[in-house]
Amino acid sequence: MTIKLNRLDEVLQQVCPTVMVPRYEPLQDLDHEAHRFLVAQDGLYMDVLRPWLQLRLQISQSPIPLPYGRVAGKAVFNFGDNFGDLFVQFTNAAREFLPAEHAAWFAFDAETQCLRYEPVEVTRRNMARITYERPVVSEHVRLAVDIHSHGCENAYFSPTDDLDDVDDAKLAIVVGDLDKAQISVIARLVLPGGLVLDYSDFVRSLLSR
Repeated sequence: MTIKLNRLDEVLQQVCPTVMVPRYEPLQDLDHEAHRFLVAQDGLYMDVLRPWLQLRLQISQSPIPLPYGRVAGKAVFNFGDNFGDLFVQFTNAAREFLPAEHAAWFAFDAETQCLRYEPVEVTRRNMARITYERPVVSEHVRLAVDIHSHGCENAYFSPTDDLDDVDDAKLAIVVGDLDKAQISVIARLVLPGGLVLDYSDFVRSLLSR
């Protein structure tokens, strides 16, 4: 059965398609930077591809087996081996602004296949909030990690952070207790549509290497 879509729905399907997972042949992976939804035997998955991230995540479970194929979840971060160095660079810079907050981005460079530090232009800074302009990067560079500090306070995601973390895929990190020997770190993965996942343990594992 062929369904004729409204032109606007056709555009929506092109920008963010929903794909049936084949039952009798392998699912074709995304081959360009995009995201889509997959309808599989056990429910609905979000499939995201960025130069720094390959993610396939089940977001809804079907109460009945659907007549489609199966897929496996995955999360692969292409960060290179310098994440820890960039984190130390950020915390050192953030301590210079205590007790006020600080912010920066880590961007993935497709040419070097590594993250690089991207300073931001701060428009407002105090002990409770920081506002800044997002860095402008070149065509082969993608912003990947949004990191900011809470000065001497514990790391947490504020209501302001919740409003900010609704854009395209990124890893959001907050660093706190920078006046103490043991800092606090919290992180979450932000996905298209505003879905957020706790990735604090993942970031701590990167820092312990």
